[in-house]
Amino acid sequence: MTIQEFTAIKNRTLLCYQCSACNSVCPAFRIEQFSPRMFILRAVSEGMDKAAMDPTIWGCRSCGMCEICPMDIDIPAMVILARMETDKQVNPAPKTKTGHKKIFNLAQKIQAHSTNAPVLNRWPRADQKFTEKGSTVLYCGMLPIWDSLMYTYDLEFKIGLQAILQALNSVDVIPAIPPHLKDSGHDLFYSGDENDFLDLALHNMTILDQMGARTVIVVNPEDYHVLKNVYPLYLDDFDLDIQFWTDYILDHGILEQLRRQAYLETEVHACYHDPCKLGRINKIYESPRILLENIPGVRLVTLRNEKDLAPCCGVTAFIGCDEGSLYLRNERLQEVEDASCEVLVSTCPSCVSHYSCALDARNADNPGLKVMDLSTFMGRKLYKFT
Repeated sequence: MTIQEFTAIKNRTLLCYQCSACNSVCPAFRIEQFSPRMFILRAVSEGMDKAAMDPTIWGCRSCGMCEICPMDIDIPAMVILARMETDKQVNPAPKTKTGHKKIFNLAQKIQAHSTNAPVLNRWPRADQKFTEKGSTVLYCGMLPIWDSLMYTYDLEFKIGLQAILQALNSVDVIPAIPPHLKDSGHDLFYSGDENDFLDLALHNMTILDQMGARTVIVVNPEDYHVLKNVYPLYLDDFDLDIQFWTDYILDHGILEQLRRQAYLETEVHACYHDPCKLGRINKIYESPRILLENIPGVRLVTLRNEKDLAPCCGVTAFIGCDEGSLYLRNERLQEVEDASCEVLVSTCPSCVSHYSCALDARNADNPGLKVMDLSTFMGRKLYKFT
């Protein structure tokens, strides 16, 4: 991020007139972990150096709810700047109390510091078609190893990846799945590790440029947001067409394929949870719903809070995975149960992981409720992958 961009974001805080609109919608404020209003006040009155040393900056979920700000202050961007400026030895991110122990952040750091890129294109089924070079790239980020990193839960993201590739092949798209792309660096960026994030971004841009990529189909909403909106801030020549996978396959005629399917099965009542990075921040609301409700045997149930009002799962960049975030997740799961849904579907692996964790403790009350990624749901329901 340039000095000019950095200064412009900081100067915009001077427009704040302390109306507390941000606090009124902030999930972290509701669980008493972060106050956007007090953060901005401190940044204005004491300077960013002091604001960066406030331990509550790690409570922000970067969910974008505070876009309600009447002065258009980008509070999550301010928080990221504060995290970049803080001395992480003096003001470190809180230790997680859950089993993952920030393993995704660590895995991204390992990739950033390693000269050997991972080989992440060994998951396709034997009959599926892909290449290693081409102008249309399927970008999977960390997803090929996600199941292994979150082995406690049966998330089946590998089946989801196979379902996406199957959908692409069904509309005559044979994407490139390059073996040596690294993670986008989403978690590093949102935790304030700008240097390691930039190492990943430069590596990925080099690989994509060498293979002549023009269109990148992205599987994970967090990767989509970073590639589409953050990479161009750092990489002058990064001008690829970044598309989310649900948008892409709908634009290429997947609905015609779905209309040819007919299964005599019990109807499944499914609801869709909008991920913050895909929905509220990038305004992609319709394509996941259209795809979900056109899968044979699915009845799409409307939740009380959807689209712009959809709540955050309570965790971003695997920071803040604690009792407070669990409270927020349980609220959402209760809303799902009240709507008589059998499966909560999302398109974000992080949301699916976090809600699966919360659901694990609630299964004694409702053993029938499931949480699944849309791609995994499609693989199981439509393609019968196992």
